[in-house]
This record gives sequence, C-alpha cells and structure tokens, in this order.
Amino acid sequence: MVSRRSDDPVVSRFANGARVLFEAWRALLTDALSASTRLARRVGAISRGSLSPIARVPGLLARSPGRGCEPFDRADARVAASCGALALLGGAVAAAGLGLWQSRTPGELAAVIVVVLWAPGRLLVMRVAAEPGSDVERVAVTAAWGLGLLPFGLALWPATRAMAWVASAVIVHRAIRCGFDTRDSRWIWAWTFGIELVALLAVWLLRNLHVAALLFGGG
Repeated sequence: MVSRRSDDPVVSRFANGARVLFEAWRALLTDALSASTRLARRVGAISRGSLSPIARVPGLLARSPGRGCEPFDRADARVAASCGALALLGGAVAAAGLGLWQSRTPGELAAVIVVVLWAPGRLLVMRVAAEPGSDVERVAVTAAWGLGLLPFGLALWPATRAMAWVASAVIVHRAIRCGFDTRDSRWIWAWTFGIELVALLAVWLLRNLHVAALLFGGG
C-alpha cells in the first residue's frame, strides 16, 4: 500500500487555496450586491425627491380665487419657481436642438435665447409693479412667475411659442390673484404683459422694417 502522506501538503494547499478563492468571491459578490442595493435605494430616494415637487404642480395650477384659493407659501413658491425655470430651460434646449437639426434661420434661434434671457426681466417687472408689502405678496409674485414659465417647456416652434405666451398670461392672471386683491392683480398683470406685448411688437417691427415703413410711413 502506497502512503499518501506525501500528497497531503499538496492537497491541503489546493483545498486551502480553493477555499480562499471561494470566500473571496463570495465576499466580492456580497459587497457588490450591498453596494447595488444602497445605490438603488439612493437613486430611488433622489427620484422620489425630484418627482415630489413636480407632483405638486397640478395642485398649484388649479388654485384660483373662484375655488377658494389659499395663499401660496414659501414651499409653493420654491416648487413653482424651480419647475418653471426647468421647463423654460428644457424647452429652450429642445427648441435649439430642433432648430439646428432643421437648419432654421439664425433669427429663430436667437428668439429662443431671448425667451430665456427675458424670464428674469419678467420677474423684475412683476415685483416693481406689485410693490409687495408682506411676505404673502412676495411669495405670490414668485409663485405666479414660476407657474407662468411652465408653458414654455413646450415652446419648440414659433407657433407654439406664441401659444405658450398666451397660456402663460392666463396662468399668471389666475395665480397672482391668490395673493392680491382684484384691483392690484389686474394692475400687476397689465404692467407685466403690456410691457412684454410692446417689446414683442417692437422686435417684430425691427425684423420686418418694410412693414414698419408701410405702417408709419403712410405708403
């Protein structure tokens, strides 16, 4: 009978190595699974946190004086402003991308940039016209401004940009009345969109000088 004592060290080393590899592989899989679980939970939490403000937007849009509107609070204003700004920027980026893809004229692409640059100007005009004297009024101006930017997320073409402007005017008119009385809200709305309408008319006339010559030159 041949003794296997001489093979024991080899078998033992092989068994130990296999066990070490197995344990290392199991630890690696466990760590990877734990990391994936933590990442999935974190992504889910971030997604829920990012989607929760968006879920509040329909409720903010539904507020109107005729349905027992309650004043906006600071959280409402933050949600409205952030979602409105994101909608405006997203629509501008999409419109610029479509413009480059469809080889639109430089004037149409410049109009997209003007829309983005004009947004802070609208907020400034609203605040100057409102002259808010309380926190409720300041919050109402910010909330109405943010909600009024939402339609521009779909302003991908000149026609939809005009429709977005009309929809924005309607939304701002409804929202601003949740913080001001009827007279003040009409004053704020008239100043804001009156200035914008005059500016739009001036830009249109500058882009169509021959039409302006016919209108103001009498022939």
